[in-house]
Amino acid sequence: MVNYEEIFHQCKTPSRTCLFCEPTSGTVLLETEHFRLIADTYPIVPGHIMISSKAHYGAAGELVGELHEEFVHMRYCAKQIVTESSATCVFYEHGKAGSCHAHSSENVHCEHFHMHCLPASICIHSTIAKHFQGHAMESIIDIFAYYPKHGSYLFFENADGVMRYYPAEEQIVPSHFLRTLVCAALNVPDLANWESYDDLPCFLQSRELIAIAMQKEHMYALL
Repeated sequence: MVNYEEIFHQCKTPSRTCLFCEPTSGTVLLETEHFRLIADTYPIVPGHIMISSKAHYGAAGELVGELHEEFVHMRYCAKQIVTESSATCVFYEHGKAGSCHAHSSENVHCEHFHMHCLPASICIHSTIAKHFQGHAMESIIDIFAYYPKHGSYLFFENADGVMRYYPAEEQIVPSHFLRTLVCAALNVPDLANWESYDDLPCFLQSRELIAIAMQKEHMYALL
């Protein structure tokens, strides 16, 4: 039997290795040749998961052409898992603009691609647009054309599938900027600093929801 409490405390142990190159044992939900779905150890809300590449890319926009189809499939898998416990979900990513994770004591920033997917029905496009000018996207594959043209970015997709690419210089985006906006929209504590996050019950509830979702018979097609 998986000891989720032990996993939670292992993830809080400082490490100089990349969290996504070497994810903590027990956090990986599903993997393909080049990608992983990972349970977020510090979920904003229960059911929060992440898509990450195994190789060390800095953002989804950097993924090479032969990985595009596999990435799109993994986004589909993430959405299927999350929407088992909620009718809707949102996606967000710091595309090398504003670190999503840092070890304050070592000043180590995460520059490994990871896109968040969580059960929610919110839209923060208007809030992001107060700070950065966005580009409409017809589908997620547009991110591969925008990145070479515009560089570092913020990405958000609301529950209706409306997605935008916000070019943003890496240095001027506050750390955890999108997480902070998502938490504000959901009216939940920000807890962006992983070292101060201590909500074990939320993590345990999250893992329970994910486990139930992945046990559904029709979900076996994802494996």
